[in-house]
Amino acid sequence: MPIRARVFICWMFGPPLRTDEAQRQALDIRTGIAALGLDALASAAYGLEAALTVLTPLGAAGPRHMLPIAATLVALLILVQLSYQQTIGAYPDGGGSYVVVSRNLGSRAGRLAAAALWIDYVLNVAVAISAGVGALVSAFPPLLPHTLALGLAILRRTDAEDSPASHGAPGIAAARVSL
Repeated sequence: MPIRARVFICWMFGPPLRTDEAQRQALDIRTGIAALGLDALASAAYGLEAALTVLTPLGAAGPRHMLPIAATLVALLILVQLSYQQTIGAYPDGGGSYVVVSRNLGSRAGRLAAAALWIDYVLNVAVAISAGVGALVSAFPPLLPHTLALGLAILRRTDAEDSPASHGAPGIAAARVSL
């Protein structure tokens, strides 16, 4: 990593933790759920807006379908929270999808879980970029004809900032940032 990048990261996030400080900074179950749950929340955050967009053609009959959709999303978030709570309890030293699934269902299932998570991150970035461009175009209607170009430019800019470790896979840097 170039020295300028290290200086910026230290300025932005502070210096790296010493080993003896790391234990004090560890997350307990309650803070871990809050920190790790943001990914699930980000993935579901656009659900109600998307539902409203789909239900708009129904006119006045559309909003009555929102309560069941909202209830389903809340139930999904509760299920994710319970899942995170169990995972943190079972793997207090850490364990992402790959580790948890590999240890419980085998390495093949673990690789499938890792691939699914990678796809989720990329789709999360795509939805975030689409929503951001949609908000920008709503605020500045003359940009409407350039919607696709704006989205691709943001994606390209995100990809250009990516690390060499991803081998140029689109949107990986933004997926890491969105976590």
